[in-house]
Amino acid sequence: MSRGFVLAIACVAFMASTASAAPSSLMKGMWSAGYTFEGGDDEILGGYNFSDMNKVIVNFALNSADPGEDDGVDGDSDTGWAIGGALHHYLNGLSTSNFAPFIGGGVSVGESAFAGTDANTRIDARFGAEAFPIDPIGISGHIGIGYFRTGEEANGDDGPSTIGFFRSGVSATFYWDW
Repeated sequence: MSRGFVLAIACVAFMASTASAAPSSLMKGMWSAGYTFEGGDDEILGGYNFSDMNKVIVNFALNSADPGEDDGVDGDSDTGWAIGGALHHYLNGLSTSNFAPFIGGGVSVGESAFAGTDANTRIDARFGAEAFPIDPIGISGHIGIGYFRTGEEANGDDGPSTIGFFRSGVSATFYWDW
């Protein structure tokens, strides 16, 4: 099991044990900015609550890789990128003033550093929870499944497609009303 998966499970379990209305940060018109830790796929997030308990998210990621030395020759580093979006629906009936479980999904497209491929596509479905230790700050964890397709490889062949169970991530988010 990955460290991120264990951390996401622990975060969801901890938040479920806390105890009532929905958090004010999830009401219509709230903006958010945050950071998600997903192993090598860390992302910067921007969000907007288009209605009570429903948030649209735009995510952007940059990652770099350094191949190190190969037979005494230092390889050039490369940078990968990804951009995407997600929707989260917070479960009002299960939410309290400092805890809100959610279901959601997302899609992203990008290029991995050193993959030698064109565009990579990821689609995922997730379940998670967000805790609000203080009103404008949210800490969340999610788990789910994802479909990943690697784009066309340098030799012209289609890249592999995989389904990854137990995708996980932990996010820290700041909310404000504009």
